[in-house]
Amino acid sequence: LLDLDSSGDKFDGNEIRNAFLRFLVTFFVDYEKYLNKSGNSEQFHKEKFISSLGAEAKSFMSEVVDSQMFQRFIEEKIYNPYASGVKFFDDSIIAKKNRSKSSMRRRKETKFINDESGKIVETFVPPDVNNAGISETSFHYTKFPESLDRSFIGPIRKPKVLGDQGRQGKMLTTSMQKSSRSQQKVLADLLKPLSLSETEPETYVEKDVNWALHAVAFHENNIGEGESLAGLLSPSLLSKAESIIARTRERQIISVANLITVQRFWISHRVFPKYQSDKNAGPRNKVSRDTWMRPGVVKTSWSKLKNGITMIQSRYRAFRFRQRYLCIRILVSKIQGLVRGFLTRSRVRQTMTSRAAAYNSQILALWSRSFVSLFYRSRFTLLNDFPAFLGHKLLENELSDLYARLGIPLLEADEDEYDVFFAKSAIHATFQRLKPLLEKPAGNEPLFPAELTTKSELAIRLLEASRRIGLERVQIYERLQSFSRTDEIYGIFKVSNNSKMKKANVASMVWSDGSDGRSSNAMCILFPELGRSSNVAAVSPSKKSFKRVGIGARGGIPPPVHRSIDLEYKLDNLIRTNLAIVAKGLLAAPSHLKRSQKKSQTARRTNASMTTDTLRAFVNGPSGV
Repeated sequence: LLDLDSSGDKFDGNEIRNAFLRFLVTFFVDYEKYLNKSGNSEQFHKEKFISSLGAEAKSFMSEVVDSQMFQRFIEEKIYNPYASGVKFFDDSIIAKKNRSKSSMRRRKETKFINDESGKIVETFVPPDVNNAGISETSFHYTKFPESLDRSFIGPIRKPKVLGDQGRQGKMLTTSMQKSSRSQQKVLADLLKPLSLSETEPETYVEKDVNWALHAVAFHENNIGEGESLAGLLSPSLLSKAESIIARTRERQIISVANLITVQRFWISHRVFPKYQSDKNAGPRNKVSRDTWMRPGVVKTSWSKLKNGITMIQSRYRAFRFRQRYLCIRILVSKIQGLVRGFLTRSRVRQTMTSRAAAYNSQILALWSRSFVSLFYRSRFTLLNDFPAFLGHKLLENELSDLYARLGIPLLEADEDEYDVFFAKSAIHATFQRLKPLLEKPAGNEPLFPAELTTKSELAIRLLEASRRIGLERVQIYERLQSFSRTDEIYGIFKVSNNSKMKKANVASMVWSDGSDGRSSNAMCILFPELGRSSNVAAVSPSKKSFKRVGIGARGGIPPPVHRSIDLEYKLDNLIRTNLAIVAKGLLAAPSHLKRSQKKSQTARRTNASMTTDTLRAFVNGPSGV
């Protein structure tokens, strides 16, 4: 880049260098934030610097930061920050920040860039080569000669002098003198008055003392310049400044004398009468009076001092002990809160675990009575691993759906039942009422309204659900026909490989022996699509499948599970309801915060007024002292 001709038509070397400079300044504008000047092994935080850049520049800048050139620049910045290259790059960054609109009021100076002390003001052109007296014969050597022929050496020419050095020094001295004279003239103009007097046009208006001191000091410092400064400050102006200084000194002397006179008058008025009365009373009366009055005065002063110190001590001790008491109370409250929170969480966890186990057992019993889909049961059991509160609410919602399916009315919450951790729930009250009823070995005896009738809508739905269960068992049999890992399924249900009708027995044992764990595992192995939905890829069953399962050649494939019954829909609806409750609480929080802040400000003002009254009474002291 240094060899490029700036006057060319295609490339301009200066513009290319400036473009590279702007590129580097843009990327390293904040590099000083990541310097490590503490003396550790790592001088520059590379990871933090690269992470602060955009995604497009990270790969390129990681290569630049790892280069030896950048490492050398960082070492120069830390150990030699005043180097010309470092100062130039830092001033270029400052100049870029100064051009930003956000830094209009806090711009910094770029002293290094703006320094023109090394600026080229004149160009010297060297003279052309002088070939006079040199032969035009060319000489060729195949090797360096062993000895030089002095006859070939021409006369030595005297070099041409570029300029007269003495003349240049004289010109420089003359220019410096002119510059100094112009500066002194400007300073002399500043020391002159701003206007003339209206009554005496030929005289100047008097200035203040500061002006007079500056004028006299300027005249004394430049007294050796001779005639060159004679016309800058006139003698009348200097005399005026000296007269101002003299009058100011006289005024100061008069003021000090008046102050001394006032002091003398006050001393004579206050001290002398007391001295005269003591002199007339005589030494004996003076001693007796002092002896009689001194104990009372000393005692009164000591009692006042003692009472004041005692009150200060009591107030200070009360303040210190009050602060300690408040700190201890806050600390004890925090410890109590942590302990109570831990105990409460443990009890809630235990209660929810026991409730979840009881809910699951009742859900299994009600599933068999309401003929819930086998696929839905397997998926519910597989995914029933949610956090405590979410899983608890999901189980309660499942119980509520089963109660509605069997026609079981919800009971009101028992007033006698009291639970510290949970609100009163109609679902829990209904669960408690059905718990002893379902624990009795009733077999297939109808217990609930949907089971007791045959013509109601609930009974019709139960009949359709029982037919769906048969069709799902047919699908299980069909899947076992084409399944490759049947030994694993037989092992889960402990069915021998040599037994007859193995597939039909497995299809009839799924969700019929009360074991939810084995049935859900077997169903998830047979139907992997249960991990995504409660609906499976059903196939058209054969007559053999209906005959082996024992439901007759009727029906077809089971209808798909409706979206409102699917587990994901119930979970999304539950989360949406909880989010709505939280959002309402957050929207109502600012009004409650404003009320509490108003109450705290009122209490703070009351405490401040009480503190002010107490402090005023303490300063004034008790009445009568």
